[in-house]
Amino acid sequence: PDFATWKVWGGVGVGIGGYDTPDRSGLVLGPTGDLGFGFTFNAVPITLGVDYRPMVAIALGSHSGLINKGFYNLGVTATYRF
Repeated sequence: PDFATWKVWGGVGVGIGGYDTPDRSGLVLGPTGDLGFGFTFNAVPITLGVDYRPMVAIALGSHSGLINKGFYNLGVTATYRF
């Protein structure tokens, strides 16, 4: 579009977190990826986009194992550039 510039981004990293429910608690960690697209407005320093962020999550704790729901992570991105 004339009012913005299209952007595509991607990367890899490591995710780490914790969980605590009445019947389970522990640590979650594993490799993550990020793939997104969006646009940066020409008039203001704001980028809007959509991200897909899969994670191969390994749960360590009272119920250890592989968490396969990590492949269904989708998000909306709003970034302000200084």
